[in-house]
Amino acid sequence: MRPKLAETIRGVADLRDAELRMVNWKRGARARRVLDRELAKQGIEPGHLSGYATQASGHLQVAAAIAAGLADVGVASEPVALTHDLAFVPLASERSDLVIPAATKGSQEVQGLLKVLSSRWLIDQLSSVPGYDPSNCGELVTSLRS
Repeated sequence: MRPKLAETIRGVADLRDAELRMVNWKRGARARRVLDRELAKQGIEPGHLSGYATQASGHLQVAAAIAAGLADVGVASEPVALTHDLAFVPLASERSDLVIPAATKGSQEVQGLLKVLSSRWLIDQLSSVPGYDPSNCGELVTSLRS
């Protein structure tokens, strides 16, 4: 979002009456699913948003379109928005999990990956990135048996 819009846009609900051009994601992209979910919560029909059909393929592409003045708003990660000197309004908090087949859990490669994921170095690196919470990084959530 362009910095001057930061005063008027505080969340998805503000898109209802604003005359803004949007850059969206391709169908099936997680960012688009999050946007669609948040629009539905607010009772906003996506088709009423100018530019909803415009499709980008990544955070950098969304931010570049806004920075170039081709769009006013779009869904991108906070670090990418800040890199492009754009205002950032949190849309939702999302969690990502890594699923590892039980049959490979004990392999050297997976054990190495788990060691890195729970390392102090990686957690410190992720903590320095705006918008990321690595507090559960490397933590075993559950084990499923087939």
